[in-house]
This record gives sequence, structure tokens and C-alpha cells, in this order.
Amino acid sequence: MSQERLLHTTCFGQERAKEKINQQYLQQYREIDEIRFGIYVYPLQKPIKAVSKSGSETKFPYLFFADDLPGICGKGTTIDDAKQNWMYEFHRKFQDIYYKIDWERTEEENKLYKIFVEIVDIQGYRKRTPVSFEQTGKIIENKNIPSNKREIEWLDESRDIVDCADCPKELLQYKAGEYFRADMLREYQTDKLLEISSIIPTSYRDYTDKEIEVFVASLPTTKNLPPSAIWK
Repeated sequence: MSQERLLHTTCFGQERAKEKINQQYLQQYREIDEIRFGIYVYPLQKPIKAVSKSGSETKFPYLFFADDLPGICGKGTTIDDAKQNWMYEFHRKFQDIYYKIDWERTEEENKLYKIFVEIVDIQGYRKRTPVSFEQTGKIIENKNIPSNKREIEWLDESRDIVDCADCPKELLQYKAGEYFRADMLREYQTDKLLEISSIIPTSYRDYTDKEIEVFVASLPTTKNLPPSAIWK
């Protein structure tokens, strides 16, 4: 056998071996006991089997799916991309269907809803799902924290120290004592602040003692009530 032919045969054999290994890997089943997308966690009642394999599309050659979750298929240019896309599709459909009232769901959505509640640990999901809040707060002057951080006091008198890099840029516009309204996510069980998604101005402000005194004096008293025969 010539050296050129031997080299060709060796390379061809390596390619076939590589392809065989890839196919074995792509068609492996893997057990999944929770589905994560961003800060959302969906613990499952029991592990489900998911499979990744090569598909027929040129743009997205890899697929990721689970027989226990029909109608949800991830696509990607790599296996990891396909898995991430699958978790996104699950998250998107769960959020869209789960919070609808029964009569708002279509027949197909009701079928998928029943699958969701059978597979997902709903109590576990609720405990681990962040809660959306809207709170009004102000910057508190605190010289004991780094300059890139801010301490915020909310109207309920609770406080959080946040990193400006993790917050909307609008936070930097506010000085100590100035109020703003913020949309945020907090942990369900601990109330820990996870994220501030937006900050907008508010007309709320602190009132002086004199302003409060004037306001209280302006409130109606029993002298302003109409006379009543019952009181005589």
C-alpha cells in the first residue's frame, strides 16, 4: 500500500471513529431533576430523561427534547445551545400557561398544563421562584460602604445595600434623601433582593414637622359634623 493511500485510509478511519463517538454522545439519554432558566428554578417531582441528537436542519443541527414534555424541543448550533433553548421554551410555555385561568386556556394548553403539574414540583417551584415587587425608596448616606455601592431605605423602613454595577444606570442620578420607585425581584422565603430591573422618578418626598402639623390641623373634626338629634 502506498504511503498516500495509507494516509488516506488512516484519516478516513479516524473520521469514521470520530463520527461514531459523536453519534453515541448525541444520542445519550441524560436524567434531569430540575430545569433552570436564569433565576427561575423548576424542581421536578421525579427525574425525566432528555436526549440530545443531531437534527436535519442546517442552521440548527442539534436538538434537545424529553418525551415527558411533548411539544417542547430545543434547537442550537451546539448541544449546550440546544439544551439552553429547550429550557427557555419550557420556561416560556410554563409562564404563559400556568398563570392563565382555566377558561383562558385552549384545549392544547390544557393538555400541556396537566403535564406541567404532574411533572413539576409546584410547591418547590413557588418557594424558589422570585417575587416581583414595586417599592419606593431613597438613598441613605453611608460612609462605611465602598463608593460603588448605595444603601437604600424603603418606605417600610427595610434597607438594602446594592452595587451600582448591578442596577439600572438611573440609580446614579439620585442623591441621598431623594426618592424613586423601583421594580425588583426578591427571594420568596428570605426576602433577599435579587435584582432591580428599573428605576423611575416619583413625587413622593419627606414632609417637615410643620407641614405635617398643618395637614393634621386641616383634617375635619367633630365640630364639622352636622347636628344630630341623637347626640342631644
